[in-house]
Amino acid sequence: MERLILLLGEGRCETMLLERCLDEGLLVFTRKDLLDQRPIHARQITPEIIVLLNTLKRGEQVVIYRVGDTQKDELDLKAVSERVFSVRTFCTKPEIEILIIINEGLLKEYSNLSASHRLMPKEFVRSRIRDYDFETALNRVQDIGGLLKEYRRVKKHRSKKEEYLADLLR
Repeated sequence: MERLILLLGEGRCETMLLERCLDEGLLVFTRKDLLDQRPIHARQITPEIIVLLNTLKRGEQVVIYRVGDTQKDELDLKAVSERVFSVRTFCTKPEIEILIIINEGLLKEYSNLSASHRLMPKEFVRSRIRDYDFETALNRVQDIGGLLKEYRRVKKHRSKKEEYLADLLR
């Protein structure tokens, strides 16, 4: 049985990044493989998602791909458990802005500062990039696939359950 993917972006930035990866054909799946043919901005199962899942035919299921920087809360699947085959978690820790830091060649500087000042990536980026806006910064990235691979190389996740976005690249 073929399963559709329910692609959830925890925040607006994650959802924009997923849209760009889909538009550029970088992922191991396409929009046709997605429930509703788009990533959905949601941290949890929402009424909108329940409606979408109820459009599945009897016996059909989805694999949920959750993308975000904080995956501490369990996904509440009570209302839709029979529609969900499995859940995969893809983390961008500590924040998705770390991708912009890597892209701008500022990782060493950020690492040095954050170690002594507990500086969050978003704060660091805003202090280094004038008029910072994630969408504008993302549009400056030339090689999203290469950036995601570099993130996997330099950032280690503690949990074995957490995958990298680079794991979804073709």
